[in-house]
Parts: sequence; structure tokens; C-alpha cells
Amino acid sequence: MLKQEEIHEIDGVKYSLSIKGEGQSIVLLHGSYANKKTWNYQVEDFSQQYKVISYDQRGYGKTNVPTREFSYYEDLKSILDYFNIKKTILVASSFGGSVALDFTLKYPEYVEALVLVGSAANGYKYPARMMLECVLDYFRMKIKGIKYAAKKFEENSYWNYYIPKEQQNRKKFMEIYKSNTAFYQWKQNLYKPLEPLAINQLEKIKVPTLIIEGEYDQDFNKKASELLHSRIKGAERIVIKKCGHLPYFEKPEEFNKIVLKYLEEVSK
Repeated sequence: MLKQEEIHEIDGVKYSLSIKGEGQSIVLLHGSYANKKTWNYQVEDFSQQYKVISYDQRGYGKTNVPTREFSYYEDLKSILDYFNIKKTILVASSFGGSVALDFTLKYPEYVEALVLVGSAANGYKYPARMMLECVLDYFRMKIKGIKYAAKKFEENSYWNYYIPKEQQNRKKFMEIYKSNTAFYQWKQNLYKPLEPLAINQLEKIKVPTLIIEGEYDQDFNKKASELLHSRIKGAERIVIKKCGHLPYFEKPEEFNKIVLKYLEEVSK
């Protein structure tokens, strides 16, 4: 059994990765402005029944910064193959959802079930305001450093849907944000999504799929959830009240109960 966090070199990339528990595997895929630590609440609960794998995706946390073209879904396959995992459950947040969708479309035989949380999908274009705010955040970091960028990020009302309101979780999230300096050290165009883009292939997904969103998430993300729900056959959709873009971080007990119940039902 691995310690809570270890570095594993897989296909030339050093990943910060942890495994806890035994049995059927669950892989947790974090989103932007995050790393594997945002899943700590899930690791503890899910590992009572499952083998839980969480890792910093390339260019996040303590995993290598990209230096050449790559695909996140191929990174995921490399990790599964490294641990000889032939079938897994994917639980994915935000941009991590786009990784999960790409992977499921490319390698459907690996996927037992999907849980998509405030999920993105490659080909579903982000609104101009969101892109602008991300660019401004990037340049604040590059010019004035992570502490200044974090202060402005937290003060910016645009990101209210993203940053937890409860003070303890808010503090934890901002600590994660400030630790993610690797994200600002590489060219984002090195990342290559699956082609054709996932948004044009959603009907091909046949695995059991649960879509979760927070009540206070941004309208763009809610519309993405609606789209996924309408185009993935048999998908279920649940809204968790009184939280934003990160329900698994803001309402972990409720989130965990929903996910574990769903996985129990689809495994029958």
C-alpha cells in the first residue's frame, strides 16, 4: 500500500499520487485551480469500500510541468496501466470532467462508471468573461507573484461561485490555490484534447453516468450539466443545495452519500 503521497515516474512524467483502500478502484480527477488535496474528504470515505487513486494532473501541484505536447486522457491511461488497473470508476470535477469524458470516449473498456461534478467538456466553449478573468489571473501571478494573485482572486466577486463560502473550507481552498504555482509555468497550448472533440461525441458514452452540480454554480456550468444530462443516455442528474462549483469540497458528507449510493445501485 502506498503512503498518502508518493512520487511515481510513469512514462517519463513524475506524478504526485496516492492510493488508499482496497477493491474496485476509483480515480479522482481534480479541476483547475486545484490539485488532489481537494479530494481529501472523499479519499477518507471512499477508501472504506474502494481503492481510491488521486493524483496531481500534469502541470498541477507537485506533478511535472509539461514541456511538450501531451493529453490528459493519455496520462490517465498511463497511470492505470502502471498499476495494472483494467476497469475503474472515474469521479471528476470541472476540467477534470473533460479529461474523464475524453478518456471514456477513447478507452470505454476501462470505465465502469462516471461521476461528473460541475463538469467541463472539450468543445463546449467557455464564456469570454471567464477566459478574460483566467488570463488576468495568469498575468497577476507572472508579474506580481502568487500571493498577490491569490488575494485578487479571492476578492474578485466573479469567482464567488468557485470559492467556498464557509471559512474553514475557504481557507483550505485558498491554500491549495497558492500552492499551485506549477500551473503558471507552462504553455497551456501544449495540452491536446481528444479529436473529434468530446462535445460532438457524447452520445457514444454508454457507461452509467451521474452528473452532480452545486445550486450556486455559475450558469455556464449549469448549462454544461444540462447538456451532458440530455446527451449521455441514461445519465442521472442531482443538484446539491447551498454550494457552488465544488460540492464535494463544500458539502462532502452529502456528496459522498450520493456518490456511494449511486455506485452501489449501478453495481447491482
